[in-house]
Amino acid sequence: MIEVLISYTLNRLSKISLKGHAGYDIEGYDIYCAAVSTVWQGGLICLDDPDGYELKMKKGDSQLVIKGERSDHDKVARSSLVEISIFGVVSNFPFHFSCKASAFSAFVMVESILSKKHI
Repeated sequence: MIEVLISYTLNRLSKISLKGHAGYDIEGYDIYCAAVSTVWQGGLICLDDPDGYELKMKKGDSQLVIKGERSDHDKVARSSLVEISIFGVVSNFPFHFSCKASAFSAFVMVESILSKKHI
């Protein structure tokens, strides 16, 4: 199972962690791991300020630590990565993923979803 952890500190996104293996197929052939890897790497490529982040990667685990406030572009890119890409994959394939988020992040997701319905 792939564990997704979203952390907020002082009302701002501070860390995104991905750990584990989906377990659908053997390593290198797992379509769920491939889906998460694709959206994760695509989201990371979109970030403009490489000095504003600390990326830790090792086999099966990846963690992005956000250092302080970033540009508006990066805020949108991170929001898209979390709310659309990662949660899109997780919500469509719940048997292969576990998602944990701080109470504030869950509130932000609900607020974001509700506000989009009223546009």
